Amino acid sequence: MALIYTGVMWVLLVVLPLFPAHPMLGPIYVQMDHLMPPDFPLLLVAPALVVDIVMRRLRGHDWRLSLAVGALFVLAFFAVQWPFADVLMTRFTRNWVFAADRMPYYVDAPAQQRWYTLNAPDNLLVGIPIAIALAAASTRCGLWWGNWMARVRR
Repeated sequence: MALIYTGVMWVLLVVLPLFPAHPMLGPIYVQMDHLMPPDFPLLLVAPALVVDIVMRRLRGHDWRLSLAVGALFVLAFFAVQWPFADVLMTRFTRNWVFAADRMPYYVDAPAQQRWYTLNAPDNLLVGIPIAIALAAASTRCGLWWGNWMARVRR
């Protein structure tokens, strides 16, 4: 599913700018003459592979499994997406493949001036544990739903 998401989003990124369009909903700060595609897709393939490997090897209590899967997902996503986000901020990705040069029409001038600046992270020591807790909780909900669906018989 992560590969399908990446492929579909990348196809939208490449194909949508080929169609003419004009923004009709204000505020319009950037004039454009084509459809505005989504941003480059998140790199969910690496965390998905980690989750698949962990789910095949770990058995046991769903709470422990959800905590392990949530933590490994966040850490794998962080390890892959953080450096790639820095790469996306460089001038080398302002092309049709990555489309890092496309400014949404609703971004005002002060935000446009700060668009490509690298900022220091806010507070990772607080944010990462919160992300792990949310990932573990959503993983637990997914495991609960999957176990329930496995018991449903026709």
